Amino acid sequence: MSAGPILTICVLATTLGVRAARACDPVPATARLGRGVCALESVPDGVRTRSCVDGASWTIAAPPVATAAVEGAAGLPLQALGVIKQGQAVDVLVSHGASLWLGVSERRGCGLRPRGLVRYDWKRDAAFAFRGTDAGPCGFLVQDLLLRDDTLWVATDLGVSRLRLSPEDWDEWTHYALSTDGAGLEETACGSLLAVVAEAAAAPGGEELGGWLAEFRPKFVKRLRRREAATGKRGASGAAPR
Repeated sequence: MSAGPILTICVLATTLGVRAARACDPVPATARLGRGVCALESVPDGVRTRSCVDGASWTIAAPPVATAAVEGAAGLPLQALGVIKQGQAVDVLVSHGASLWLGVSERRGCGLRPRGLVRYDWKRDAAFAFRGTDAGPCGFLVQDLLLRDDTLWVATDLGVSRLRLSPEDWDEWTHYALSTDGAGLEETACGSLLAVVAEAAAAPGGEELGGWLAEFRPKFVKRLRRREAATGKRGASGAAPR
């Protein structure tokens, strides 16, 4: 397979309407889980990832890249296009054909509110946010994006997710998370990762995590509440807003 041109743009600390200078760097509520991946790199035998916790590196096996071209580009009027709102920041973005993929967040002082992955369709002039759809990458904060041939790789605060950008596989996300022995990343179900988040959200001080879980994965939280009601056990959904 021959890859078309790949346009990669990193917009770091670009916040509309908010001063760039901050007294501290926001720390996501998911940092306590120790599962975040902060960087992705294409290597001959796959995709190299870097842990946000200790900088450990793991490689997810993938077919060799046929060809790849990476080039920079000038900034785009994303707010004018309606892709992001006032006060939101684009942490990273990549372009593939008619689609622009963005990792978006809101950073106010030392506070951080993830807005997740957003896809902008140039032809339709429309933006689609995965937040609240119970689909897309398994995580809240998008920390890096990588296009490798026709596959989108997303590094999040819970691990790595990938999506093949073809009509046949458009909705087929695959997720990777830290193995139980910490030796590397392994394929997993998103529900398993969300269960870890739900457990942390039910613990003291987990209210913010519960809010994120309810906002990004409302159907998961509803199913969790039904199970709790059936068993009489109050868990993570108690920390999530109703």
